[in-house]
Amino acid sequence: MNKEIWNEQIRQDILEEIKEYLYLYLFKETKITNVYSSIKKLFNLNDTDILTLKKIHFLLSLQVKDFIEILPQLIRNLTHSTNKEKIKSIGRIQGQINWNKTYKKRFEQGYNDKSLYICNLRQKQYDLPENQLLKYLLKNILEILNTLHIKEKVDIDYWQDTIKNEYIIIKHINKNIHLQNITDISHIPPKILEKTIKNRNNLYQTVAKCYKLYESLFIKNNKQELITLIEKQILKPLNNNQLYEIYIFFNLINNFNNEHLKIGLLHPKNDYTAKIRKNNKTINIYYQHTPNEFKTKSKYNKLNYYYDLQITTKQPDIIIEYEENNKKTYRIIEIKRTKDPNYIRQSIYKVYGYLKDYEEIQLKKQYPAILIIWDGIKIEKEIKNQELIILTRKEFLKYKEKIL
Repeated sequence: MNKEIWNEQIRQDILEEIKEYLYLYLFKETKITNVYSSIKKLFNLNDTDILTLKKIHFLLSLQVKDFIEILPQLIRNLTHSTNKEKIKSIGRIQGQINWNKTYKKRFEQGYNDKSLYICNLRQKQYDLPENQLLKYLLKNILEILNTLHIKEKVDIDYWQDTIKNEYIIIKHINKNIHLQNITDISHIPPKILEKTIKNRNNLYQTVAKCYKLYESLFIKNNKQELITLIEKQILKPLNNNQLYEIYIFFNLINNFNNEHLKIGLLHPKNDYTAKIRKNNKTINIYYQHTPNEFKTKSKYNKLNYYYDLQITTKQPDIIIEYEENNKKTYRIIEIKRTKDPNYIRQSIYKVYGYLKDYEEIQLKKQYPAILIIWDGIKIEKEIKNQELIILTRKEFLKYKEKIL
């Protein structure tokens, strides 16, 4: 078993070194923290990634959290107006009987029909501006939740579980009968927002605050609002092995100027993670993602042709793709947060398995594979023309520019 080699101080030091990049990490085992972390820039994220960040951090915001918490109480106490009307009723009583009007009506009709009543009926009217804003907000939050496709509940308090709980609550609230009779509106004029803020029921102020954040992010596209929001609720990996992996990844890219670097969010659906263009060369750095060429040329994958094995591609932690003059070469990086000799030996064997599996791929001639560990090994002789080199964290930090 790989014994825990980090104490809390080491973990915090690692987090501190990469804190400006942490907002890019959206894999499962992360949890929202209330620790403030400054973000220098949003890099060159594309519009799709920016929208994903908006959705996730809006749903995780304090404004949405407060909104969700007050919803059950608000639905029970929706603001309303009361309309009074007189109705003619035969055989049953609706509201309060107006006897003067009832006798008069019966007299007009011969005074024989004792089943006739004139009633004063009070009807509550919920189709008011404040409730229209509420319905607008509920509808749009539900649309955002649906686009994220987070369906399963998890036992640990990951950020996805927070969003899943919001989905369950809002989907239930949307079935309320009073909401069904409130007008759908496509935008919120200032007058409606003002009425919501000034409503005597203080719960509507929470609705207004939530809407104002939605408006700033999704209607006004305020990037500074997004940055400020992210800084207050950074998602941090709970798993130290994953933390060490992204520590290595972010250290690979942090020496490049923003003008040379195009980066994507780190989540399973992204095609690439980072793209660097410099001097007519392109470098793609993949984290937990396998380029198509690896899938098609994997010897392991080809066994699916002969056997019903349902094999999936085995992927190294990081793959670096170098493209120049329409030719591509690759380098494989495997990361193990260990200093245990037995586990290091097992990891070496695993990397040699990658080299055999992908030998049809045009790998780099020099050091096609790199195993990065935490510590526990030292170089005895000068390394030349080896398929695999092993680097500790300190050695990686020393030679990381040469890797790229």
